[in-house]
Amino acid sequence: HSSYLGLREDKKPEAVVIETETPVAIAAPTERSGITISHRERVIFAEGKLTKGQLADYYEIVAPIMLPWAGSRPISLVRCPQGRS
Repeated sequence: HSSYLGLREDKKPEAVVIETETPVAIAAPTERSGITISHRERVIFAEGKLTKGQLADYYEIVAPIMLPWAGSRPISLVRCPQGRS
């Protein structure tokens, strides 16, 4: 979560602009990373019948697009072995 630390002193107010969305190339599967995922067949989202393996495969595909943005930011992981409810 963001937190207010004060006004920026490294930029003039005129230099701060609203970011615009830019299209990215279609993500294509790459070589396997070699990371082992235990219980790839375990369903983790019952609504969509999404498995751990499918989620891992998705992250592997989008990693080249996502990591430049998320790689230097804190990301938390909450384990819910008994389900979200």
